[in-house]
Amino acid sequence: MFKTLAFCFFSVVFCYSSFVFGQNVVTEINSDSASSLTGDMITEKIFKISVSGRIIVITNSNEVLIKGDFISIIFNQDLVFRALIAKVTKAYVGIKVVKIYNEEILKKLKPGDSVLIIRGDDSYYRKKDEVGEDVEGKIKTEDNLFDDTLLEEDLTLQENSKRILKQDNIISVSYAFVEGVNTDHSSHRFGQFNGQWAYQFLDNVWGELGFGQHRISDFPDDGLDTSVTNFTFRVKYTFAGPFYSYIKPYFGFQVIRASDSTDTDTTQEQLDKETALYEKTEKTTPVVGITFLKRLVPGWFIHGNLGSDLFAMGFSLEF
Repeated sequence: MFKTLAFCFFSVVFCYSSFVFGQNVVTEINSDSASSLTGDMITEKIFKISVSGRIIVITNSNEVLIKGDFISIIFNQDLVFRALIAKVTKAYVGIKVVKIYNEEILKKLKPGDSVLIIRGDDSYYRKKDEVGEDVEGKIKTEDNLFDDTLLEEDLTLQENSKRILKQDNIISVSYAFVEGVNTDHSSHRFGQFNGQWAYQFLDNVWGELGFGQHRISDFPDDGLDTSVTNFTFRVKYTFAGPFYSYIKPYFGFQVIRASDSTDTDTTQEQLDKETALYEKTEKTTPVVGITFLKRLVPGWFIHGNLGSDLFAMGFSLEF
């Protein structure tokens, strides 16, 4: 009887220990699996999305993403797309979509959305019967991995590679020489500070507004000063030159106006002469010319202008 009880006791202890050990092993395996599945997942936010939805800029708060790696994006527990990391900075990461798993969700993504990022293999999260949609711009060769889809100087979403100058705006300041007349009606070039703002409204086509002003002493007569204002509107086209230089031929219009300093202490004959000088100074005329830009550092240029409206030299900033 004692032997029977002892056998039953040890059998129960052995079976219970085996069961507990088995449960611990299963729990540990499940824990390790979960850890391995989530260990390469991080959370970031979408910063910008291109019009086509194929180029996306995300934040880089974790600073673990590496250029050239493939990642997958999860939003609201749905696997959305596969992407290539094309550019990395301290604050942002530029990615290019190479395969779409859920196009409907991709279209709904917007700046500010938080997403989960899988680094490396995403096979666990894909259904076996799910087939991703290939994107037109899918990477086909090694040469495609680091093309100019994302700009070298920043992470703006400019997808149009036809643009020689990628930014939309350029502001310039310069010292210019503008043609005018002296009191003896002879031609003379007057110096003035000039400013321009140019906007790229089509690929390589710019519209530019310019303003400048100078004063002429003893004009149109002794003791009188005249303020001359110069307005220009120009359309320019950009060509690339050597050594990070750019050539912009242009055409447009120039409007020059002179202030009317009323001279009350003079004869009618003298007033008529002064009026004639003002009329010769003022003009509205078509202009043509060429602008040269030479890049100094990213974003900054030195520029020169040769045209029928003015000769100028100064500095430009793109943004």
